[in-house]
Amino acid sequence: MSPGSSAGRFEKEPSLQRCRLIVDGYNLLFELGWIPNALPRPDDSPVTLQACRNRLASEIASRLPESMVGKSLIVYDSSESPKGLPFRQLLRGIHIAFSVQYNSADEAIQEILQYHPTPKRLVVISSDHAVQRKAKARGAQCFDSEHWEKALECLQVQAAKSDGTLDDNAEDPDDALKSQSLAEGEQAEWLRKFGF
Repeated sequence: MSPGSSAGRFEKEPSLQRCRLIVDGYNLLFELGWIPNALPRPDDSPVTLQACRNRLASEIASRLPESMVGKSLIVYDSSESPKGLPFRQLLRGIHIAFSVQYNSADEAIQEILQYHPTPKRLVVISSDHAVQRKAKARGAQCFDSEHWEKALECLQVQAAKSDGTLDDNAEDPDDALKSQSLAEGEQAEWLRKFGF
């Protein structure tokens, strides 16, 4: 993004202010193997990419509680979008944005994180390290694209807690990950103590 060109563009976007899930679209599509890592190829027409975007929106919408579908955003690099495509779309109830005035989807996601009014309620799916650092700095939960299903499970738990269908004492997927990494940390400490 050029300096001063659209800083704060997302600051007043109502759908983004209510957003609970942000997905780096092509990053996840590459991880899933739905499109190749090297674009473009002769068979990667805009129609093929649109089909992949539709499929991803459908997949995410089908796995989320209904209350979270309209609060979900997938951001795509604009360099991969067909000419004349609108900056925003709604697919299967999922908000879609293209990083038209940014250098990349990563840059657009970082700005969304910067201006989001309640970043601690956000779940971000991206393997980009700069996005992950920004998400963590703002208190958002961030998952690598390879762990996208865990991110959606996290949102399911959040939705269940907020609508009262899940006991607050139920185990959160994040807590399970934290205890697993703690156990791994303890294991490493013991191995070090015994000279392994």
